[in-house]
Parts: sequence; structure tokens; C-alpha cells
Amino acid sequence: MRYFLELSYLGTRYHGWQRQTNASSVQQTIEEVLSRLLGEPIELTGAGRTDTGVHAARYVAHFDSVAPIENSDDGDSVRGDNCGVGEGEDSLRGDNRCVDSPRGHGECGHGECGDNQRGDGECGDGLPEDIHDGTAEANFANFLYHANSMLPPDIALRRVWRVADDAHARFDAREREYTYYIRTRKDPFAIDTAWCYSVPLDVEAMNRAAAYLLEASDFTSFAKLGSDNKTNICRVTKAEWNYVTSGAGALETMGAMNVLGTVGMGALETMSTMDARGTVGTVGTVGMGARGTVGAMDAPVAGETFGTLVFTIRADRFLRNMVRAIVGTLVDVGRGKITPERFAEIVAARDLSLSSAGAPAKGLFLSGIRH
Repeated sequence: MRYFLELSYLGTRYHGWQRQTNASSVQQTIEEVLSRLLGEPIELTGAGRTDTGVHAARYVAHFDSVAPIENSDDGDSVRGDNCGVGEGEDSLRGDNRCVDSPRGHGECGHGECGDNQRGDGECGDGLPEDIHDGTAEANFANFLYHANSMLPPDIALRRVWRVADDAHARFDAREREYTYYIRTRKDPFAIDTAWCYSVPLDVEAMNRAAAYLLEASDFTSFAKLGSDNKTNICRVTKAEWNYVTSGAGALETMGAMNVLGTVGMGALETMSTMDARGTVGTVGTVGMGARGTVGAMDAPVAGETFGTLVFTIRADRFLRNMVRAIVGTLVDVGRGKITPERFAEIVAARDLSLSSAGAPAKGLFLSGIRH
């Protein structure tokens, strides 16, 4: 039986998502917990890889289990054969009705977030078909409770639901979104979640340069050397900077993902909700109380000398280190070291040596995945 798992994690302590032979990873940490909880070896297949120190506000993986996971709020067992933790009564069955996952046709690629992608890559402008529907989804609160109690505090499982046996977290992913955060002054509360960079930046020039990414298809200039990519072709559908002017600390910038608010599912709301809002800058009031509202991502207010720059980029796939290399080069545009026109030339040159040093991993979040 196949299940999809939605989770989030702070990547500071981990050497990326993917299992490593001699270093800790998010994948291995979760697999060990699920194997203990379900009483059988569990292997996760993620929607893709994130690099060392990179975070995920919304990540999706799938796994197979021999026995069904039970859906109960009050029983101790998380398995139909009662081999889960605890000695309580067997938990009740949830609605395990499956629906077929959407499948397209085309070659598989390799990427930073999506190692491979099955489909034609045409995500369209409308809301995506989901890989499950409301009748097939179950809360599985008992399973999530026990799993989260066994996991470290920097990994949180959000949802689990039964899917068709051929549904695939990686191959069925049609679009990914990354968000990068730059704090414009030193902030002790953003040590692990943003790049603190106090040099003044020309955001307008950075956005003019970022617009060229939507016209490009080959991103060799931002691909890490030695990667096992079969192709460096990507389709970028969004790339823009927004400025948040608020002094409440690093976390108010996460309003773009509703971490502090009460809209939808918080940081883990689906990409369809993101699309319904339009740009990051249309979040509006999200229950931040005394901290005020994020509202529209306005330009800096007169007299305001600090805030947060938020870069959002969406594509059908990403290359290893691609987002960080793009951010680092765009920051040089903001500093005036590179013109937007020169940035366009760097993109077209397909030469990694022309791009700038990559931005630090700590400011990067995988913030959405479309299926």
C-alpha cells in the first residue's frame, strides 16, 4: 500500500534530504522512525533532493507499507495488524479509496528539488490536478502523533494519505517553488533561516535581471559542475524579489508562507492556494497580532533602514545549487557589480564560471510542490 507524506524540516543539522553513507540526512532520520513505528523496513522516495543546510516548508515523499496504516484519534495502534506502538485497541480504518495519479509523457530529468520529472512539463496557469481528492485523504492523526513524538524537533510530519500504487512523489511532481530570504541587517533570530546581508541592494535592478530567467531554457550557467544531470533545461515560470519592511524579526517574513498566520494549512498550504493569492505580496493580514500585518510586500518606507528581501522562483525542475547561484548573481546585480543586461548575457553564455558565488544555504526554503 502506498502513502504520500507531507512534512517540513529545518535543514541546519542535516546534510540534505538524501540518505548519506557517513552523514545525517532528513530521509534517513524519518525512515528509521517509520520503520520502528510500523514494524517493517520503510524506504522513502522524496520529491527531490535539497542540499546541506537547505530547509523545506513543504516537502512530499511516498513510502510503501505491507499492512494498512490505521486512521484513529484515540487508539494506540497505527497498523491494522496491531503491531504499532502501544497496547491499546486496534484503531479504526480510514477511507483508503485511491484515485489514479495524473501522468504525462516525456523524458525524465534531474534536479535540485526534483531529480526526475515525468510529464510534459506543461503545468499551465490554472490550478493543478491533485494526486488525491478529498474523499481519499485521511487525517491519520494517531500515526502522525506517534511519528512526530519520535522525530527530532526540527522535522515535522504534517499529513499522510493513501494514494494509488503507481503514484510517485518525484515523477508526478510538475512544478516546484523555492523561496530565499535575505535580512538587511544583523538579526540573531535569523541565524539559521536567512542570509543577513546589510549592503544596500537595488531591488528594481534585481527584478529586471530576474525577468530574463523566464525567457531562458538552458541553465548551465547556474548548474554545479560534476552533477549527474542529463539535461540543464528548465522552465522557470516565476522569478521575483519582494521587500518586507518590518522590524519584528526574521520570522515575520515567513508570512509569505503563512507560518505565523492562520490561513489554510500554514507553511504547508498547497500550491493551489499560493496560486489563488497571486504573488507573494498579496498575503494580507494573517493573524500576526501586535506584529502588524505582512500585507503587500511594499517598497522600503521612508526612514526604514531594514527589512527582508524575499526571492521566489518556480520551475518545473531545478538543477543542483541552481537557486543559490542565481540568488548570488542577482545580489551582485543589486550591488551594481553586474548590470541586468550583463546578467542576461551570463544566462545565455551557459558558462558556470561567469556566475557569482552561491548564496548561503541557510536562507533557502523549498516552499511548494505541485502534483
